[in-house]
Amino acid sequence: MIFSHLVPNVGIIKEIIEEYCVRMDKNKFNSLERQIRALKNSKAALVGADLRMKSHLAYRLGNAMVLNSKSLWGMIKLPCILSYIYASYKQEQKQYQDKIAKNPALKLPPLESYADYQESLKIKNYTSYKLGEGLIIAHRSKRGRVFLYLFKAFVARIFGLKIS
Repeated sequence: MIFSHLVPNVGIIKEIIEEYCVRMDKNKFNSLERQIRALKNSKAALVGADLRMKSHLAYRLGNAMVLNSKSLWGMIKLPCILSYIYASYKQEQKQYQDKIAKNPALKLPPLESYADYQESLKIKNYTSYKLGEGLIIAHRSKRGRVFLYLFKAFVARIFGLKIS
């Protein structure tokens, strides 16, 4: 053939690629083996209690109230935002319960078992958490106190007063 020098030898290239793959597989396997041994040897403490606390409905609602209280447009949008947060929270809870029903091993451990539990208790003292908690309590009373409570909360926030 006239152009045989232009076509590379496929057999040599194939051997090089196979050798590379074998070496890389061993490296990947060794790396994973080391990680598994490290996880088995160390007793990893659970962390993330603050994230779980911030995923509570009270914190979410209160945080939305605080963020949207800074402008008139935010206060106008607030009822829609709060209802959206509530609906999405309910949907997340339903999905979580469905997953737990299918596989009970996926159940989250209690907050007390987390290493950073004491730090996460500080979140319950945040203004946003307390506002959300108050909103939930007012909503459960179902006597039209929700809007009265919202009005009191925003007035208290504007003038720096405590909510009673």
